[in-house]
Amino acid sequence: MSNDELVDELKIYLEDNNITQREFADMMDVSDISVSRWIHGQRTIGSKYVKAIKTIIGKDTRESTLEPTTGMVDVIKYIQTLSKSQKKELIRIILDMI
Repeated sequence: MSNDELVDELKIYLEDNNITQREFADMMDVSDISVSRWIHGQRTIGSKYVKAIKTIIGKDTRESTLEPTTGMVDVIKYIQTLSKSQKKELIRIILDMI
């Protein structure tokens, strides 16, 4: 997935989940200016954040090359039920694992 494709998917994710750029920046522990620059094509998303963003928006490259299992689908459905603060904590955990 190219940077432009990831940005397009991120825009859709933010809109569909009613998440502002500032809220997403807080979740990712980056500045809202960074997120704005990603979205407006002024900066490329850093490799440290690409995998986390793909995981969050459900576009992890490992999932795209495999048929989703029932377990994966259940996890994605569960993540979609989390509050913004719970998603923020999950993102921090994912970033620590990368």
